[in-house]
Amino acid sequence: MSRDAPLPDNVEHLSVRDLRRRWKPIKEKLRAEAAEESLRIRLHRCFSWMARLESLGDEAPADDRLLFRWIALNSLYATWDEDLRRPRGDREDLRAFLSRIEIHDHDGRIPTVLGRHWGLVVRTIEDPALTRLFWEASPDEGIREALGQGQRAALWGEQGRVGRILGEVVDRIYFLRCQLAHGAATAGGARNRRSVDRAAALLGHLLREFVVVLIDHGPGRNWGTLPYPPTPPGLDDT
Repeated sequence: MSRDAPLPDNVEHLSVRDLRRRWKPIKEKLRAEAAEESLRIRLHRCFSWMARLESLGDEAPADDRLLFRWIALNSLYATWDEDLRRPRGDREDLRAFLSRIEIHDHDGRIPTVLGRHWGLVVRTIEDPALTRLFWEASPDEGIREALGQGQRAALWGEQGRVGRILGEVVDRIYFLRCQLAHGAATAGGARNRRSVDRAAALLGHLLREFVVVLIDHGPGRNWGTLPYPPTPPGLDDT
């Protein structure tokens, strides 16, 4: 994947404390204007889970890294159905969020991070165990499907179809997240170590870019109604 515009600043080395510092002046301005409470709470919740993972250190198990990072991401994308009084569909919310991120990524962060970690992206897409066909049809069909998608990803990169690649790779991570969160895998199990390691690493790279897009370009945008706001009403969760 190539870009003609200047590359955005590399934020992969930033700690949660660094990200909070980047966000602080914008947050305080919004707080003073009594605006964007939903975005402030989303980022507050996201930072809390990212910090929880950081507190475990570099030796945190891959399962923990994947799950804590997904919870942090979920804090950013989940929305509330005001008619049904419950959260909206998870996959629906995730797709909408990724689409909004792509629209508001004015600095080209997503194509840059995908290109920087292209080998990891392709290996994740080509992982047959992260396709539904592998389990619902046969391992052979899953392998063929995964390899085909990996080949198509190269074409999508040449065509600049960033959203297509991002959606495909996040879908693979989501599939693995569901296995872990729903008890369909053994904690620290040897059989899925490579899949979990790759997914956790890639999600870590993407999550920071999503956060920076929200900090730099998120205010004033519609990120959906916040689910489960702090109680009692008016409690400051920022």
